[in-house]
Amino acid sequence: MITVLYFDKSGFALWQKRLERDKFPWPKDLAAPTVRLTPEQFAWLLEGYDVWNMKSSEELHFDRVC
Repeated sequence: MITVLYFDKSGFALWQKRLERDKFPWPKDLAAPTVRLTPEQFAWLLEGYDVWNMKSSEELHFDRVC
């Protein structure tokens, strides 16, 4: 189960989701009781992606374009 506390324009909201099967990917060595995620990471987590093991592509820098 995942529990989410967030603030919208009218106040705080508490939201919970429990999966029927399987588990949400979660790091085993997480010391903090809470985690902050970007909205994009949160959507990925709800879709089943392991947001802690995802790597973004490298940013490319070009000196010139031919």
